[in-house]
Amino acid sequence: MKEGIDELIELRARCFAFEDSLSTALGVPKGKAPVSAQAMLGNHATLAAETLSYYYEVWGSLTSVADPKKTLQDNRQRVVDVLRALLIFSLSSLEYVAKVVDQESPAVLNLDRTKRIYLSKIMRASRDASLIDSADFDRWKALIELRNAIVHNNAIADVDLQCVYPDGTTVTLQRDVMIYAPTLLFPVRLTAWAAEAFGRWSEEFARRAHPSP
Repeated sequence: MKEGIDELIELRARCFAFEDSLSTALGVPKGKAPVSAQAMLGNHATLAAETLSYYYEVWGSLTSVADPKKTLQDNRQRVVDVLRALLIFSLSSLEYVAKVVDQESPAVLNLDRTKRIYLSKIMRASRDASLIDSADFDRWKALIELRNAIVHNNAIADVDLQCVYPDGTTVTLQRDVMIYAPTLLFPVRLTAWAAEAFGRWSEEFARRAHPSP
């Protein structure tokens, strides 16, 4: 638990550092897309860290409850839900900001606007336009499939998929099987990758939208 809190605090710091560096690099004020995405993720990480800190304190005083074992199990499930929410909220924030950026410079990706635009569509077009490489696209695809299974299908996958991230974190989905997280920190590490990768995407998108003379 303490390790999870520490990683969340580190994630929060990294997101706000990304916000500072992107604001400077792109000449975009804080609070404006795409820089705003990093602050959103930093705030999601803050909420998760504060919630886990509360449960860490609760776990330290379980002797005062009638059924410590059941309370521990209940608290663990709440922690799992908090960290799932971190990943879901973060991807939703990134999707929103990506759509705002695309709307401001539609010529970069030339998306079909007769249909609803999702993060998956933006990242597929980004791969096709060489804003991201195939490896990053596969990682975005895995994150999106993971999120969709959690949100829409009670964490039961409807595709077969495996994807390894640079830090070794692996997303494995098996059709009709409930997703198993190998560690409580699984969503934290995936969110950390998404924050960094979205920063790189933001910089490349800005270069295409506003090329140097």
